[in-house]
Amino acid sequence: MSWQYLGERFDIHGGGIDLLFPHHENERAQSCSAFKRHKMAQFWVHNGFLQVEGEKMSKSLGNFVTIRELLEKLPGDVIRLQMLMTHYRQPLDWTNSRAESARGELEDWGHVLQGYYPIQSDKRPDLVVEALSDDLNTSNAVAALRELYAKAQKGGSEERLVFAANCKFLGFRELNRPGLFQFGVSSMNVGRDAHLAHSSTVERLRAGIANNMPEAVQADLISSVKKDGLDIEITKDGRIVLVGGEKTVITQKIESLVAARSAARARKDWGESDRIRDELAAMGVTVKDSKDGTTWEIAR
Repeated sequence: MSWQYLGERFDIHGGGIDLLFPHHENERAQSCSAFKRHKMAQFWVHNGFLQVEGEKMSKSLGNFVTIRELLEKLPGDVIRLQMLMTHYRQPLDWTNSRAESARGELEDWGHVLQGYYPIQSDKRPDLVVEALSDDLNTSNAVAALRELYAKAQKGGSEERLVFAANCKFLGFRELNRPGLFQFGVSSMNVGRDAHLAHSSTVERLRAGIANNMPEAVQADLISSVKKDGLDIEITKDGRIVLVGGEKTVITQKIESLVAARSAARARKDWGESDRIRDELAAMGVTVKDSKDGTTWEIAR
């Protein structure tokens, strides 16, 4: 079959590590003897087994999961990063905790690259290419990205564009929208029960946006939230915020409470200040005090 479609000798022969012996050794011996060549393939590539939570994935164990199923609840970039963390020759253990770790890491990268990722530049992905040149060492490539992230955090546009070029080379797509990697649900003026009830819907909507799912699928998810009298705001950076009521009215109330809290702090009425802070927290709002004044944001 190989000879019919690829010729007497070809470049890459792949397969699972369990096929190394005796299947591939016998295949090589037979082909080399048949065609009187000392090589059948230039490179033999054997991948490790896929595990789920430390166990071999199988339907009999009930831990079978497909990429399509994962894409319904996770951005593709999260799946990509977790898989790239392991060299292809090693067993790949898919775990929920590692997926969440990858999600958090991508959110951090996105905050550094936001505004830079769409820019077309002449920067080269040299560090990632160097790592991949050593037997497709993706784990070293990820280590290189982490090194570039640290430099981008402390540096300027030059370092961020270099980091972006290396991320793009490995196929990451959504690093201009860090909100798509956020964990949990942000909300304004939404009760705890409603907040928890729609957490899985928000997770699926976030994945749908990141993975370019059909508009009809996304519309159905949004509709299911609106049936409960809530609205959804999707921010430019990809965050999804549940809103309980008219946003303009809620924002005005928040501004009024923040002003009242600042006044209480000015007259050193710490009890009133704390009460207002707790009221804002119940609305899903976090306040930050600094020497320049008080600001607020939707809790993440």
